[in-house]
Amino acid sequence: MIFARKIYNELIQWKKANATAAPYEKKAILIEGARRVGKSTIATTFAAAEYRTYCLIDFSKNNNGIRNCFENNLNNLDEFFEKLLAFSENKAHLYPNESVIIFDEIQEYPYARKCLDILVKDGRYDYIETGSLVSVKLKAAEIKVPAMEHAIKMYPMDYEEFCTALNQTNIIEDIRLHFKNKTKLDEKKHREAMHLLREYMLTGGMPQAVLAFVNSGKDTKNFKPVDTVKKEILNIYRNDLTKCPVSDIESVITVFDNIRGLLSQHERSTQKYGAAFIWLNEAMICNIYYKCNDPSVDLASNKNDAYAKCYMGDTGLLLSLTYDDKTITENDLYNKILNDKLHTNDGMLYENVVSQMLVSAGHSGLYYYSQTKTRENPENPEMEIEFLISRLSNQNYRVCPIEVKSETGYQTKSLIEFKTKFKEKIGTGIVILPDNLHIDRNNDILYMPPYMTFCL
Repeated sequence: MIFARKIYNELIQWKKANATAAPYEKKAILIEGARRVGKSTIATTFAAAEYRTYCLIDFSKNNNGIRNCFENNLNNLDEFFEKLLAFSENKAHLYPNESVIIFDEIQEYPYARKCLDILVKDGRYDYIETGSLVSVKLKAAEIKVPAMEHAIKMYPMDYEEFCTALNQTNIIEDIRLHFKNKTKLDEKKHREAMHLLREYMLTGGMPQAVLAFVNSGKDTKNFKPVDTVKKEILNIYRNDLTKCPVSDIESVITVFDNIRGLLSQHERSTQKYGAAFIWLNEAMICNIYYKCNDPSVDLASNKNDAYAKCYMGDTGLLLSLTYDDKTITENDLYNKILNDKLHTNDGMLYENVVSQMLVSAGHSGLYYYSQTKTRENPENPEMEIEFLISRLSNQNYRVCPIEVKSETGYQTKSLIEFKTKFKEKIGTGIVILPDNLHIDRNNDILYMPPYMTFCL
């Protein structure tokens, strides 16, 4: 089963732009993402549907013949393409202006990426690359980014894509409409949307895990096949982590294995784990949020690199990483989540899924705010705002502070104090919690359920 992915539309736009561009204006496209998010599947699916033919070259197979072809035949492109086809996974014929060549797992042979400017300028074919850019950097730091390349990021399936995979597209339309109008869903649909969100938190957005869930008939009493898939993916990640620079391996693996602890501690000094945070973020395994000292529309200008928060890129993987099989089966963790019976200290799952949904929605600059009492400023009120994003409000961009609550009993003291302190720069505050949408107009706060996060 192949799932519908939003990134397909980005590929369509790229192909249209190439079709009308002069050869020197064309671009190859790099689909960058963590392992197992579906990069190769979307590349081949797109190529099969949108081109007459495609040629698939898989660099993970360590074929010396492919390398010889690149290193010895680029001075004669007719001969190069003829030899390249011999190593194609699908043995297809190529047609000028009607075919695309896919370089799969290009991080395994960075020299091929270096050659893209020559191939794209030739103008005969389009080129799609898939891979992890951080691996390319590690293996070939001296290779510059091709001028004729456009990179896009691919993430795990988001909540919309998950619902679509479960044939629940109508509820997505309802959620969008009610968010736009700032009105509640009726209670039955709200409960349904929350149940789907909890299934999404359990399963995550890795296509193989979603497929296991679909194939199980959405059997919430037996998540073992889903968990098995997620544990296999985590093992692949852990193996990949050993390929980072030797000086960083210990701290990278420590952070990876202790993400639950890092989440429960909120922010963390980057003095010890800064390199690990950067590596995991670039590998797109984790999402790293940095402290912002003085929120403004240009959040990056006030970024504080000394403190950061670490979230897992996929909440389903976080669940399988932090709980072993015995905990899941004996404590019936899956059913607790599905029935909204989580303990307070498990609220980090809600915070993580909101983080994941914000990243999927295009918020690439990841920031938060915190303030504590200090010896110099003992009167400072304690404040913690989980996420800061920029949003258009009344035709002007404003910083939007977001708090996440895992329970319906909550306080908004931090949010109100934050809005008061930075009022000229701040737009509507948002509290995300497992309750239906409502508005506090006196304090300009929108209370919304977590399943609406993708609408931001």
